[in-house]
Order: sequence, then structure tokens, then C-alpha cells
Amino acid sequence: MPPTAASRSLSASAFRLVFAADMVSLFGSLVSRVALPFVAILFLQARPFEVALLSVADIIAGFASALLIAPWIDRWPKRRTMLCADVARAALLAAVPLGAWAGWLAMPGLLAIALVCGVLNIGFELAYSALQPRLVDRDQLLAANSRIAAGQAVVETASFGLGGWLVQWLTAPVAVWADALSYVGSALLIWRVRVDEDRAASPADSASSGAAAWLAETLAGLAIVRRDPVLRALAAVEFCVAGGFQMYGAMFLLFVARDIGFAPGVLGMIFALGGLSSFAGALLAERLARRASAGPLMMGGLALATLAMFLPPLVVGAGVAGAALLIAQQLVGDGGHTVYLVNDNVLRQSRAPKQALARVNAGIRFIGLAAMLLGALAGALVGEAWGARSALLVAAAWASLGVVVVLSSRLRSVAIA
Repeated sequence: MPPTAASRSLSASAFRLVFAADMVSLFGSLVSRVALPFVAILFLQARPFEVALLSVADIIAGFASALLIAPWIDRWPKRRTMLCADVARAALLAAVPLGAWAGWLAMPGLLAIALVCGVLNIGFELAYSALQPRLVDRDQLLAANSRIAAGQAVVETASFGLGGWLVQWLTAPVAVWADALSYVGSALLIWRVRVDEDRAASPADSASSGAAAWLAETLAGLAIVRRDPVLRALAAVEFCVAGGFQMYGAMFLLFVARDIGFAPGVLGMIFALGGLSSFAGALLAERLARRASAGPLMMGGLALATLAMFLPPLVVGAGVAGAALLIAQQLVGDGGHTVYLVNDNVLRQSRAPKQALARVNAGIRFIGLAAMLLGALAGALVGEAWGARSALLVAAAWASLGVVVVLSSRLRSVAIA
């Protein structure tokens, strides 16, 4: 039955509210990623190992919980899941400045808060991605994902810059309080959303539910990914790109700041250009889709993103030539990667069964998070043995394998139905 004008209007209004809530929530998550390490370093005098553990807490939590919580998210109303995640994150982060002022905040407690927030982050992310197809018509998924990617580019650029200033102006614990308020704002927006959600049937709803049924439901997303050749290829690309990017990110600042000698202010401006490139890539993704199918766009975007990764290792000094190579990497790589991601998200949403979308996304996300953990470890080992420059080259080669996957799979010619 086709949607009425009223239902389309309601969905459009709901999409705008959920989109705004996601942007506010993302801002809080990214600022927390900056502020919490400063709390550990400046307020708790944490040891290097503790700071390193805190920096990967989000990845560890997502890896450990994504598959386990996905069945709940597929069964429960997505709006309610997002609302609960926001309220819980606000309460947890509000405890950080309160604990600092009261004198009972300690490193184990901060790590526990970071880990639980990591679980809530992945829960919010999975619920949001599963809710999107219910908010817009199928033929509007590309436009919706382009808008989301553009908003995320703006938020990411702003949050990393503002996070440092919030810590400097307000002190680290108070900056975390500001992060908690962002989740309150997101929750208020989600509270206003009105959308019909079908409750998905699942083995755990039946009288025969038990550990075996729950395990089968938990692994259902991976099974769907394994059976579908396009989703299987997307998961393989995710392993290559997520692992390579994580390894690259672990060594990039060490290389350009310590080995080459770029000043933090210069690097901040260069990174801001990457955000602008991502924004442009998100806007271009929809227009390019009118002229080419998803396969060639994904292949081209990913090729640009991974080839650009080979530019920074060529830098030999903190002069104009070196800055030009870093700027080229940000402008070419970030925009190309965004074009790939927009089409990746639409393919997942259009090919996965709607009642299992959270589990499918969780399965692919689980593979990506596993690769990120391997990438972080590989970056440390290769960087220690052969230096940061060599680690960047290995990471770029790892990520470039994603292009090989696209070329050798059905992704190279896939179209969005």
C-alpha cells in the first residue's frame, strides 16, 4: 500500500528530528573521545598504559557487544533504544565531573564509564541505521545517507576542534559535563519523534527461547552476510579499510608531529580541510549516483581514498611541499572515502531484510572492529620495529586491498535497486 501524503510528511518530520538527534549525539561522542583522555591525563595522572586502554575502550566495547545486543535492537522499537542510550550516556558522563568534584573519581571508574558508553554508542548507532529505512522511502535512501554523511563531516570537524578548546576553557571534567548535556539534547529530539515500527519476530520471543536460540539469533546477521554476495563483499572491504585506517591513524600523528615536526596548529587546519572534503563528497555522492551505478562509484571513491594514503609517507620535511602532500591526502582521500561510505550504507539498507538490519550491520561492524583492534596492534608492532613511515605504508597497502575486493566481487557492477 503506497504511503499517503500525511504519512510521507510525518516520516519527513521524523527523519529531520532523528537526523538532528544523531548529529547532537555524535558531537557528544566525539567530544567525549577528546575530553576523557584529558581527564585521565590532567586530573587523574594516569599511566601511559591506562591512557592507551582508555583510547581504545570504545572499540573494545563495540567489538564485545555488537553481535550480542543486535537481536534486542531488531526486536525493540529503535526510537526507544536510541532514547535509552542517550539518557544512560548522559547519566554516566555526568558522573565524571561529579566524581571529580567529590573526590571519588578514579581511573578504574573512568575506564568502566568509557566501556559502558562504548556499548551504548554501538547500540545507538545500530538502532539509528536500522530506523532510517522506516523514515524515508526506498528511493530516498541515497539522498538521506548523503545528508547524514554531510552532517557527520561537519560535526566531526567541529567536535575535534571544540573538544580541545572546551577542555582548555572549562577544564576536562567540566567539558565532560557539556558532553552529557549534548546527550540530553539528543534525547529531547528523539522524544518528539513519532514513527510506526513493526516489532520483528525472533526466536527469543517464543516459548522455546534459550541459550541456543539466542546464539542462533545473535549469529543470524553474520549468516545473512555470508549468504549474500554483495553483503559478503562489503564485509571484506570493511575488514581491509577499517583495519588499514586504524593502523594508519595510530601512526599518523606520531609521524607528522614527532618525526616530521609539523606544529599542532598547522595540522589542525589541514585536518579541517579533510572535513570539508568529506562534506563535499557527501553532497556529490547523490549527484554522481544519477550518472553512474553504485559499483563504479564505490570503486572510484575507495581507490582515491587508499591511493591518497601513500602521499604522507613521502613527506620529508615540515615545509610547503610536505604540507601540500598532507593537504592532498585530506582533500582527495576524505572525499573519496565518503562517496564509498554513502553507497555502502544504502546497499546494506536495501539488501538486508528490514527485520534483521541491526544484526546485519552488527555483523559487518563486528568484522570491522576486529580489524581495528588488529590494526592498532599492527601499528604499534610495525612502528616499533621499522618506524612510523613504514607503518603508514603497510597500513595503506592493507586498506588498498579493499579495492581488490571490489574489483573481484559483484560490487564492481552492483546497482542500487
